[in-house]
Amino acid sequence: MKYFIFHSRMMEVDDQDSQSQSTPMEGFVARMNNYKILKQFCTAVNVNSDGNASVYMKANGLKMTVEDAKTFQANAFLDHNIFNEFTYTPEDDVGLNLQLPSILDVLNLFGAQKDSTMTVQGPSTESSIFSTSPLTSLVLHYGKYGDPFTLWLEEEGLVTRAELPTRDLEETLMFDFTKPNLNTKVVLQAEPLKELFNEIDLTGEYLEINVNADRNSFGFTTFGSSGDVATEVPSDSEMVHSFECKKTAKAKFPMHMIKYALKSIHMASKVSLRMDKQQILCLQYLIQFETGQCFLEYFFTPQIESEVETQVED
Repeated sequence: MKYFIFHSRMMEVDDQDSQSQSTPMEGFVARMNNYKILKQFCTAVNVNSDGNASVYMKANGLKMTVEDAKTFQANAFLDHNIFNEFTYTPEDDVGLNLQLPSILDVLNLFGAQKDSTMTVQGPSTESSIFSTSPLTSLVLHYGKYGDPFTLWLEEEGLVTRAELPTRDLEETLMFDFTKPNLNTKVVLQAEPLKELFNEIDLTGEYLEINVNADRNSFGFTTFGSSGDVATEVPSDSEMVHSFECKKTAKAKFPMHMIKYALKSIHMASKVSLRMDKQQILCLQYLIQFETGQCFLEYFFTPQIESEVETQVED
């Protein structure tokens, strides 16, 4: 998909840029002083090969949804409070489809050599989303149906405006994790969970997750080059913030999808592991900023046992 990029200097901004920056823009307008925040979230949900992303502009923030073959879904929600400015004038939520790689192409134009200290406020240290100066500021704008989705980036006086074509919103899967349909919910401290995964053999094709209602524990089983290895964590572990399990659940999930989700676990302060009655898995990352909370969510459909056996035989 084609998109258009325009460059100018702050003192030499063309008439269109000058008018856009000096007069109020209608529709959806969001500004943040550090473009790397959006870049990090876009990277975290860039999970499919066609690059198609459903983008929802809401009064309370910005949401992006990306699916891969209807078996893996990634969502990013950016709370409106983390933006330095956030204006939303439509009466209803607005949704459209964009090419996520195009957004990342534009964001990657800046600061590749300066990504030294991006930080988020974590549980004990400052990790990596807010960077040191010089910052590259970002403005997002969408006016009305048929308009392009526009990004402005400014760094050291250089202004870049990128216009991305939009398409009508495509239908995405809706998952029911309301309390009546929820079987398991385990809330975990992110840092020890990350350390646990660092110790697990992730070379196999599947990760089995077992949440045991009788033993009040959860665990993982891997089927890697070192054989089958099971890990069990009791509900009274310091890692576990809360534990709920109505019925023992055990299911296998493709390892390559799990590994993709784990790439962003460093951003989280807490992780919620949920399974519904159909054993669909949701990993939700809470990402804490000084001004608000953001979320990453990854949904996985379970691998049917007969499919696993067939692939093993092959």
